[in-house]
Amino acid sequence: MTRSLLKAVSSRSIDLLLMEGTHFGFADGKTLNEYELEDEITQHVAQSRGLVLASFSPQHVDRLVCFIRASIKTGRTFVVDAYTAFVLHLIGRETNVPIPGESDLLRVFYPKFFQDKVARSQLKFIADRFQSSRIELDEILATKSKCLMVFRASMLESDFSGELPVDTTCLYSRWSGYLDSDDWTATKAALDSGNGRLLEVHTSGHMLSADIPKFVNAVSAKSVVPIHTFEPAEFSKHFDNVLNVEDGQTFEVE
Repeated sequence: MTRSLLKAVSSRSIDLLLMEGTHFGFADGKTLNEYELEDEITQHVAQSRGLVLASFSPQHVDRLVCFIRASIKTGRTFVVDAYTAFVLHLIGRETNVPIPGESDLLRVFYPKFFQDKVARSQLKFIADRFQSSRIELDEILATKSKCLMVFRASMLESDFSGELPVDTTCLYSRWSGYLDSDDWTATKAALDSGNGRLLEVHTSGHMLSADIPKFVNAVSAKSVVPIHTFEPAEFSKHFDNVLNVEDGQTFEVE
């Protein structure tokens, strides 16, 4: 995909490149690609005896596909929340993913926070769309060793009443910094009390630090503006055409 992007801009004169530098100043961490991460996730699911929870951003479609494929390979039902179901519905006409209501691979769980929103907003059309695939928590708990369930830490109190089933495995596929929040501290405690475990299974979608200079030099823009980075000064160590712009500052592209 990077090569395709560079090919697309190779014949153009680029005035300005807004460039993320997430990994400048941070360790690159795991450098697995999505296929390698899928193998790791599948192995953990296969080795789990109880309910498996998956915490990730449903908008991260590659990661969503990883968990779908892991559920297929291990013979588990992939239980998505209503939001994830709607993401699959939106992209399902353009990509080869299972669509809730049209695939036996998926069931849809309606978390309490979603049901509360339906009651006071215009989300009823989403709730109605996936009723045929709906699954309740009682059924999930009764077949917990056969389910891989999309999970948010807020669901611990609102849906699980503060307790998780014995031997639950939570596969955490987000930035590790979120684990310091109160809701994840409570989730880790709930897992520990039931002989469960939290496993970090993540690989960054951001460009690795060693690849940033290669990409920027290949684009060869007249100016480079650092964005999404804690170390904007790091750009000036690599490039002579850096334009550091503060939040709210206006600038014109010549």
